[in-house]
Amino acid sequence: MLAIAFLSGCGGAPSDNKAKDENLSHTDSLGGRAEPQSASALLSSADYAAFRPGRSKTEILNELDWRGNFQTATEYNGKSASAISYGVDGGPLSNNGREIWAIFVDDKFEKLVEPPPGNPEWAKTPRIEIGDFGYLKRATESNAVRIADLEKEIAAHPAPSHVDWGLTAVFLAFSPALEAKRAPALKKNRALRDEYNAARLKIGMTEAEVESIFKAKPLRSGEVKAGSFKVYGSAESLDITAYLHYSNVLVLFREGKLVGVDSGDIPGGEDGLRRIREGFIYLLPQQN
Repeated sequence: MLAIAFLSGCGGAPSDNKAKDENLSHTDSLGGRAEPQSASALLSSADYAAFRPGRSKTEILNELDWRGNFQTATEYNGKSASAISYGVDGGPLSNNGREIWAIFVDDKFEKLVEPPPGNPEWAKTPRIEIGDFGYLKRATESNAVRIADLEKEIAAHPAPSHVDWGLTAVFLAFSPALEAKRAPALKKNRALRDEYNAARLKIGMTEAEVESIFKAKPLRSGEVKAGSFKVYGSAESLDITAYLHYSNVLVLFREGKLVGVDSGDIPGGEDGLRRIREGFIYLLPQQN
């Protein structure tokens, strides 16, 4: 969720591996998807038609090969609500890209929205109390947007490009070696994105059902005011652009039933685990 807002490291020469990572969204020469399930959160223009109001979340995700960055889910106004973020025109990997959220209510697609503004209190202490799903509620209440309108706005107001041609030349000279070196991390990242894709969860599941989805034991668990929580995922950090890096998943239970999910605020790896402390999810890395 807010990880996108703090991606100050995404503007380096040739975009800190973004050019290579962005290829995850491309199709192969036969027109089929080249990536495995859940490999990225980037949309192509051919994907836009999948988002039709009333379609089930599973139907849409099957069509998109389960791509997307799952953000959060909870019960709201007596119904389940969830949000999955996507990158349009390259998303945060591109100077002119945009991020949008797909909102699902009772597992049916309702609308696309822009990410809602954060809580002003985060400027003082950037943290979210476990069990606070106000961000999702604001997103659910936001006005719908059309991708076509966003693309018109992007075309009318393109972001300036800042290219260091010297660094670009160095990168291009070494890119085959860099790509080969990073290939194992990319492969591992794709597998972890799919294994811990929280979009497969449903509000109301039992603890046993959640564990069966992930086929793993939790890395962390505890009690907070809102209920009991568990964190699923991996403690391994990978050399991957932050926007594409897999996320860990915090699930919140009350009386044995799943009442909330947060994945957008918890990067995969030790850093994400360190952010969960004292009943809060801290939105910035812990300072030593």
